[in-house]
Amino acid sequence: MRMSKSSSWKSSNIWGNSDLNSVKEIFLCGDDVSWIKKGLEIIPRAIFILDCFHFAKRIRKAPSRMVLQRKFGKPQK
Repeated sequence: MRMSKSSSWKSSNIWGNSDLNSVKEIFLCGDDVSWIKKGLEIIPRAIFILDCFHFAKRIRKAPSRMVLQRKFGKPQK
């Protein structure tokens, strides 16, 4: 049986035996895909952070996106 990526958050036991009340901050670090962000709904007080690779990729693309937006008047993906 294959488990979906979003259901794997619920079945994972990485925090199940821990007392999360004593944890001040929990960071979910990854790319911007929905199954990773699904963890924000399941892990209390979790904060999403874009990982360094994808952050740098977006920074490199930003100048060309701005030029395209000025030229065509709409944001480009």
